[in-house]
Amino acid sequence: MDTKECFSEKTIDGQLYEIYLAAQAGGGGGGGGSPTGPAGGDLAGTYPNPQVDGLRNRPISTTAPTGGQVYQWDGTQWSPATISLSGAAGGDLNGTYPNPTVDGLQGYPISTATPYAGQVLQFDGTNWVPGAIPTGGSGGGGVFYYLNFGTAADAPVVNIPQTPNTTKELGLTFNTTPTSYTSAILPTGSYAFLGSFVTDLNVPSSDSIPAGIWDFILFAESTTTNSANQIYFKIEVLKYDGVNAPTLIATSNDTYIYDPAEINQYISSVVMPQTTLLATDRIVVYIYGRAHQNNNRLTLHFGNGYPSHTHTTIPSVTGTGVVKVINGVYQSPASLIVDVDVSASANIAQSKIANLSTDLTNRVQKYPTDTTPVNTLRAITQAEYDAIPVKDANTIYFIKP
Repeated sequence: MDTKECFSEKTIDGQLYEIYLAAQAGGGGGGGGSPTGPAGGDLAGTYPNPQVDGLRNRPISTTAPTGGQVYQWDGTQWSPATISLSGAAGGDLNGTYPNPTVDGLQGYPISTATPYAGQVLQFDGTNWVPGAIPTGGSGGGGVFYYLNFGTAADAPVVNIPQTPNTTKELGLTFNTTPTSYTSAILPTGSYAFLGSFVTDLNVPSSDSIPAGIWDFILFAESTTTNSANQIYFKIEVLKYDGVNAPTLIATSNDTYIYDPAEINQYISSVVMPQTTLLATDRIVVYIYGRAHQNNNRLTLHFGNGYPSHTHTTIPSVTGTGVVKVINGVYQSPASLIVDVDVSASANIAQSKIANLSTDLTNRVQKYPTDTTPVNTLRAITQAEYDAIPVKDANTIYFIKP
């Protein structure tokens, strides 16, 4: 037998050993030569060029794969297959594969409200909602609401506190008669509820409140039987559906009445988040007061001379269409022009009225049996009519006196 020897020396326990390894030249699987013979396990064919025909003793199909396919277990063998997602989507996706829609971000739902050009997604504390880019500065230049203590609010006002005062109007115009309210002695450890104001029915008639600053301007003073007149007030803004208790949107910080002996105007700012509204939702304002020391009362003033009010981020006109002004007041929401909006003396060129000629042509027919539409209407004198050598069958002639 031909052999190839490999020699090495090894010292074990202080004793030198000489090691010889021998391999048969050209042997079937011995060291030093390529393996030969039949392959087994997950291999088929013979050495030195076997083929993989299984994975962990599970057979691979002999079907030729095509581009983009993968091997998928079909219950019997690994077969080439085209992967396509199917079934219900989850997480921040909704619908079914292969065409789910994104309905959330990081687990927070995205509103289904239709966005308008220029809006961005903003978080309202519950959902991501489309809204205008938040305005900077004071009030955002939107709608003014007046705290009309002299006018009762529109019903319903269920689930709004009615003590110590019934709910008053948060109006778009202010009361011309001045009014005021003096509280009972205020607690020092917590805030006491003083009153509520709510917008009229279907006001603001908007689908959202844009994020930004609402500035409340209140005229106030305090009275006391001790030497310190230190009083605080705060404001809450809520939305109200007319049935359930109002939902809190935002709260101001404490506002300190620094000159209690005089009626002064005080500004209390509320940071409003982007807020989704229903078309029938109304805005509610709550006012609270507390004292620094005992025996203090707060007096709030409203109406002419002391028009307590708020600057909001709500646009002056909501909706889509033409902005109308009646008696100097913007009408909201915007709307389409209707018949009553057009003056009887309006002089509008017929060419600017879409489809006028077509509509007339399609509505004027020759009586009694000819249903061919008339193309032209002409008003001429008798002499002009007589001078026409061939009358047009599709023209109606009106003889002017």
